[in-house]
Amino acid sequence: MDNVKEAQEMLFNMGYEVPSLYDEKFLDKLSRYARHDRPVLIYGETGTGKDLIANCIHNLSDKKSKPFLPLNCNMSSDLIESELFGYKKGAFTGATVDKKGIFEEADEGTVFLDEIADMPEETQAKILRVLNNGKYRPVGATTEETTQARIICASNRDLKKTGFRDDLYYRINTLKINLPSLNTYLKDSRPDHRRVFFSMLMHNLKLDALLTEKAMNKLCSHNWTGNFRELANVLINTFVLNEGNNPSGKVILKTKSKTHIVKGVTTFIDATHIEFDMKTETMHDTKDIPLLKIVDYAKKEGDKLKASIVESKVRQVLSSGKDLKTALLEEGISEREYQNQRKKIITATGKNLKDI
Repeated sequence: MDNVKEAQEMLFNMGYEVPSLYDEKFLDKLSRYARHDRPVLIYGETGTGKDLIANCIHNLSDKKSKPFLPLNCNMSSDLIESELFGYKKGAFTGATVDKKGIFEEADEGTVFLDEIADMPEETQAKILRVLNNGKYRPVGATTEETTQARIICASNRDLKKTGFRDDLYYRINTLKINLPSLNTYLKDSRPDHRRVFFSMLMHNLKLDALLTEKAMNKLCSHNWTGNFRELANVLINTFVLNEGNNPSGKVILKTKSKTHIVKGVTTFIDATHIEFDMKTETMHDTKDIPLLKIVDYAKKEGDKLKASIVESKVRQVLSSGKDLKTALLEEGISEREYQNQRKKIITATGKNLKDI
């Protein structure tokens, strides 16, 4: 129980604003994982706090006095290997001095490989060797180095569906954590649990305001493509625009069975005060929007919209009885351009089309 409380306090202090903060089974899992140096794989959509969970495991472990070094894996093989393993002077143009990689800098600490699905395949083979025997070779070096750093990985996509190396997948998938999306939590949780969650979230965000029942219902019905990070941004923006909007300091809250008078509230947030990104909202209704436009829009908007919007539109097309190629050709593209658009859709959704 002490370990669970320690994990809870640590996440709270780190600003971890998700329901798992109050899930004893989840917190117990973190504390147990922290006791071992085995690899950990964290799954979760963008905005679910994968980096904070990795940092928490590190800080609960015996390695907490050593460095915790994160690295986003979405870069070229040359660049990522220089970051991971370091390089020797003269290894390439511009390498005027030796540079340490994060495995050397981490010493006996923790290396956090974020979005490992984006790691180049040639680098994956070298990470597998680090996991197998702790050996790696800096770029341009003639001898190998040894590391005792623990590796924690994270991904917002199913690695089995991305062309990721099987041998590395089974090596890093030793201890596994699945972080639920905000939409999943709000759909599956009880109303009283949601009320506690929103209350604690407002506290963590240092927002001295009260959410009415209608405001919470509006938040629960929204499609949170950006997860907890997006929710936090909406609440902060709403509070800033409405701060001090209740000079009387009194709020009347009505539920189905009772009327409550809450005093001392200088700012209250009702459903009418909450505004979402209307461009994003509109794009979720994709029925009358061409598929090509959806793909281009998702590419500009970034990862948080790709899967939900593009996959939804592809499903609509396929459910209408058309195959994807026919639908795209009807939108005016050439046979040659079809393959290019097909690749864009696979990239946007992170899935093979047969899995949609």
